[in-house]
Amino acid sequence: MRAIVTVWIGSILVAADLGCLQHAKPVVPPPEMTPAERNFEALWAASQNVLRRYGFVLDRVDRRDGVITTEAMVGQYVGESWRQDAATPRDLLEGSVQTLFRSAEVLVTPAAEAGTFGLDVRTAIARQNLATVQVTSASDAKNMLRAMSTRQRYAPRDELTGQPGGQVELGRDVNLEAKIERAIRAEAARLSGGR
Repeated sequence: MRAIVTVWIGSILVAADLGCLQHAKPVVPPPEMTPAERNFEALWAASQNVLRRYGFVLDRVDRRDGVITTEAMVGQYVGESWRQDAATPRDLLEGSVQTLFRSAEVLVTPAAEAGTFGLDVRTAIARQNLATVQVTSASDAKNMLRAMSTRQRYAPRDELTGQPGGQVELGRDVNLEAKIERAIRAEAARLSGGR
């Protein structure tokens, strides 16, 4: 009986082992990239690396369209020496007294010269515009505590439209754009081996 069980278990193991065998196709290395593909890859990787180094959280990374966008982040202030998104001392001081939000968009597009790619960096800056919550009566305190207990966030409304507000768009931050573009080009040159 023991021999039958041993043969039976052995045949199951052999069948299982044979069932797991697959004929593997030979691994073919990917084709060599063209110089244009190498240029694009270097710019694309450098753009993502630099945006992350600046503290941005990538929102949209669309390789086909050559677009990278980020979420808006709170800008640097005086106590944050490790951050880099305040391009000038004025931006740093302004971010210390008023909450600023910055977001970035990078476009990597084919240039007129074959095999090269254009780099367009755009940054948007907005200022927080929230009314200060003031408690001047018992009912104000009660309403504030009620909002805190239900985890509601204070969201001011635009007086004309009634829609939630809270930010005033200030336009583009050209100093930060230039700083990010220089960093991307330097990183791309490093990634492509100085070519």
